[in-house]
Amino acid sequence: MAKPRELPGKRLSDHARSHNRSFHRNLLNVDMSICVAFRLSFIHGPATRAPAMQSHAVLGASLTSRSRGERERVPVNAVRLSKFLSLVLRHKPQTIGLTLDPQGWASVDELIAKANATGTRFSRADLIHMVETNDKKRFSFSDDGQRIRAAQGHSVDVELGLTPREPPGVLYHGTATRFLSMILSGGLKPQGRQHVHLSLNEATARRVGQRHGTPVILTIDALGMHMKGFAFYLADNGVWLTNRVPRAFLSLP
Repeated sequence: MAKPRELPGKRLSDHARSHNRSFHRNLLNVDMSICVAFRLSFIHGPATRAPAMQSHAVLGASLTSRSRGERERVPVNAVRLSKFLSLVLRHKPQTIGLTLDPQGWASVDELIAKANATGTRFSRADLIHMVETNDKKRFSFSDDGQRIRAAQGHSVDVELGLTPREPPGVLYHGTATRFLSMILSGGLKPQGRQHVHLSLNEATARRVGQRHGTPVILTIDALGMHMKGFAFYLADNGVWLTNRVPRAFLSLP
């Protein structure tokens, strides 16, 4: 028996439906590609914008890999990390359960592990970058790179092992005007730290003073103090340290 002949209209309808499905599927792929390309442009900027007509699979893979890479490369905030290290290496290591040795050194591995465990996340690479780029050189590594300590500024009891040195003839101390009358009446005192911090030049002292308010620079007769038996030390970051500065050795420039 001969097969019934299909009507031309039915063939056209089936063909049209197939064509429409294919058209809408292609249109969806194009829309997805454009959408993903826009997301890439937003994340990475115009220079890395992908062509809108690339396949969704390729763009999706690019987005996934690039986004993951961006997350891995997000820099740790250097200021926050420096403040955190000042807290745990100078003042309150117990905040994260860290132990400093008598010279103020802490294990790098222990520091990272305990910081991360208490919510301050950073890597060894972040730590190295911060120490190397910190303009005040507040922290230093041991020769083998396995320990870290603050160069100076401790309120906890540590012995930095610095050797007394002959200071320059004149050193400087930056402070704020609101502290001036107290200093001129009683001299410079550590105020909770182990040493008074002195700068080699006026510019550095001024920057220090600006942290506390309207700056004022005091000149210290360091050589005169040295001749009277006062000990001076030079910290790893170039800051001069002494136990106190009597009023007789202070003057205003």
